[in-house]
Amino acid sequence: MKILYISYNGLMEPLFQSQGMPYIMNARRGGYDFCLLTFEFVENTGKHNQAFLTMRDRLSQAGIVWRNLRFHRGPAFIAKIYDLLAGVAASFILSARLRPDAIQARGLFSALVAIPVSFITGKPLIFDTRSKLSEAYAISGKWKRGGATSKLMNFLEERCLKSAKAIIVETTDHKKEVEDLLSGNNMTKPIEVIPCCVDLDRFKCAETVQRRDREFTISYLGSLSGWYCLKETIAFFKKVNEELPGSKMAFLTKGDPGAILEYIKESKLPEDSVKFFDLAPDMVPHYLAASSAGIMFKYPDQRLSSFPVKIGEYLASGIPVIINHGTGDVEKFILGNNVGVAIDGFSEEAFKRGVSAILSLSKEKDIRERCLSAARKLSAENGAQRYMKIYELIDKGMAF
Repeated sequence: MKILYISYNGLMEPLFQSQGMPYIMNARRGGYDFCLLTFEFVENTGKHNQAFLTMRDRLSQAGIVWRNLRFHRGPAFIAKIYDLLAGVAASFILSARLRPDAIQARGLFSALVAIPVSFITGKPLIFDTRSKLSEAYAISGKWKRGGATSKLMNFLEERCLKSAKAIIVETTDHKKEVEDLLSGNNMTKPIEVIPCCVDLDRFKCAETVQRRDREFTISYLGSLSGWYCLKETIAFFKKVNEELPGSKMAFLTKGDPGAILEYIKESKLPEDSVKFFDLAPDMVPHYLAASSAGIMFKYPDQRLSSFPVKIGEYLASGIPVIINHGTGDVEKFILGNNVGVAIDGFSEEAFKRGVSAILSLSKEKDIRERCLSAARKLSAENGAQRYMKIYELIDKGMAF
């Protein structure tokens, strides 16, 4: 079976390399053929870019075809329309040349590229939603909830869900929402829940890296976007620092720290207790594994369509996770595997109980082994098996 895989996220970007490549490589070893169409930033490509050339050779050796288009940053609306049309044209050309059996679209924009090609060629569309975009952007403040843009994005997402022959979501909450939408339109189709998984090979160092015994260190990994509760994250660490003087907070991010410097200043934390690191991807596992815990606060009962990759990466590093109640599948997974604590709100008293709980949990002798065991449940290999389940249904015509 041959799959045309379309991703608006560039293959050269860390997100795709952690959330796309491991699945594809595992499925390729499982006997599936792929042609990748991705949109890349111009600075990430070219004959003089060694990382780009290495990736191209790696895919070629694996028998995977890769075609890349340029990702245009702006002007915003015009750039998106241009990229959409270029993507549709390239998809038609690739479909004519390679004759794929199915088209897989990673995310909403990719699905919009894929729909015309799927309709004309009659090839089934697999919509890999990767959480609900209209919800995420509304929470982050990028557009007004219930506004024209939000309504348009929600309409487009629903149109893609209805057009797809099979659907992949990150959480059971999102699956239920999609099932309700489809049943209201007298439609049923395969829906597979695949949370953001982790490439365990990147985190093999977790079993050998020594913890920083001299200081309790909480690490925050990833984006400083508006759908994470950053002010509350700093407030929680302040309580940790009060209970355990000398403790540290590390932000491992490529984001602009200006987003939270104001919170740090207002907290009046000791100088140098909070630090920012823009680490190379291969150094992140080492730093996390030397930490005491990872943290992720999200707005309670919002964006339940998301299961962030940082959860698996914390656990694969052998460290427990601090979350808050109301995070859906994330909370069920963390508490069900006894590998973290869930803060009951953002009050002073809730923080105090949470600090006591995480300090106690981090001292348990088998906590590292429990975290690594839980991470294996989120392995990219397991994720690939679930993808191949969908591919098998499509190949046998059972998704129609």
